[in-house]
Amino acid sequence: MDEREFIAEINQIVSRDRVSQDEGTLDDYAHDAIRHQQWGLQPPQRPLAVVRPVSTEHVSQILLAATQAAIPVVPYGGGTGVMGAAASLRKGIVLDMGSMNKILNVSLEDRVARVQPGVVLAELDSVAQIGHVFVGHDPWSQPVATVGGAISTNGVGYMAAKYGPMGRQVVALEVVLPTGEVVRTPALPQSVTAGLDLNRLFIGTEGVFGVITEATIRLYPELEERRHYALEFDSFQQGFLAISRLFAEGVQPLMIDFAEEDETDQGREPLQGDLPSRSVLHLSLEGLSGEVEAQEAFVWEAVSAQGGRDLGPEAAQRFWEERHASGERYAEARRGGERH
Repeated sequence: MDEREFIAEINQIVSRDRVSQDEGTLDDYAHDAIRHQQWGLQPPQRPLAVVRPVSTEHVSQILLAATQAAIPVVPYGGGTGVMGAAASLRKGIVLDMGSMNKILNVSLEDRVARVQPGVVLAELDSVAQIGHVFVGHDPWSQPVATVGGAISTNGVGYMAAKYGPMGRQVVALEVVLPTGEVVRTPALPQSVTAGLDLNRLFIGTEGVFGVITEATIRLYPELEERRHYALEFDSFQQGFLAISRLFAEGVQPLMIDFAEEDETDQGREPLQGDLPSRSVLHLSLEGLSGEVEAQEAFVWEAVSAQGGRDLGPEAAQRFWEERHASGERYAEARRGGERH
């Protein structure tokens, strides 16, 4: 079967308006948010087509046809990855899962949501918060990243210090294998299942073993109190030692964002001699009020021991409120027709 015959077969599975082959679209979908030139990676290949399925049955038929024709398939979520996982290195089709974007069910009793893979994380979180629960995966790209993409890359977000990567929040999956077979994993706690945890085959493996078409993920209850801190250190080592001390004391922050910043880029004078940098730790705690109070005492002790300085509640709150700003700009660019 040649390429034209294969695309003709795909057009029999989904309507023609769900198969794109114009050059602009193919160039856009050839890579994700990473630029291969930045890292010296192999330049992406322009795919044969971008296909947008709307059902599990569509995905099943497409994957079977692609396997039989030996055509590569690249599953595509929100396109926010920065590791090149969505790059087309061989000429094949890009399977854009964005049209499978239904929130199928939210169970407040079980604290789980059952969704299709194209559901955007921010939209799911907005729905969940109506019931005073929230999505534990909270990356910079929340306004545009999808549930399927987050699971397939086992993404890490701002709240991973407490809730772990996206894979830890997966309860059950529906996945289509390259043969077209549909597999559904049981929605049972891992501790009571026997044998292999099948979810692990599809978490973080970027669609190599199958394409996720439905996911059941955990939701977390809103707790009594949440506090944010912005803390400055003269060196990265001092901040690192403070963080290590917190974990040694059993403190489990909601968020840890620690980075060395170039002060000259922000118009500030260096803190020490000729060293043009500082290290800033943005940290959040959550829990019952008494629990947060106790953890805060450990925070001040660990930070003071390493010469850390409090930048104040306004700086801390500003970072928390603006943590998705780059994702919002990315989403706005996408809406304006600038995909990357």
